Amino acid sequence: MKDFTKWVEAWDTYIHPPTKQVPRTAAELSAGGHSAWVIIAIMCIFTLAAIILHCLEERSTLFVVLSSVFTGLGIFIVFLGTVAVLMLTQPTKTVDENVPRPASFVTQVGREFGVRNLSCPAKVMTASELPDMGSYHCVYTYGANDANLRNVTLVVADGNKVGLYKADGKALK
Repeated sequence: MKDFTKWVEAWDTYIHPPTKQVPRTAAELSAGGHSAWVIIAIMCIFTLAAIILHCLEERSTLFVVLSSVFTGLGIFIVFLGTVAVLMLTQPTKTVDENVPRPASFVTQVGREFGVRNLSCPAKVMTASELPDMGSYHCVYTYGANDANLRNVTLVVADGNKVGLYKADGKALK
């Protein structure tokens, strides 16, 4: 019987990878600032249009003053909002570390016991975790060009122990 604890731990790490802090890029830090500048530009264009209309057509001075005051106030609020967003934005972000995918259960059994093309029941073949405790009838290939088949029994025991046994009951090493 071989201990598969490290293999189980490798899958746990792959499924729940550790995290790390990395610095944000300049684009991520200034992501919200672009829309604020668009708002400011629209307000400035509106104020400029109001001033031009006033000069050309002698419109009400009250309209130009109110438009200038509200635009200035709007620019100030947008500026304060942008500064607040930039100050509150964390300079780092949390990301999952890149953990390589461990071998499947059948592949790992093949490596541990030195067999090729191990074929077992579907619930064993697709496992990314130890199958339920018990015995499973499997087949592997051997010989020149893997032309021969050999029946084996895969045993999964308590404590992450796995064994592979020939038909005569002798353990594969």
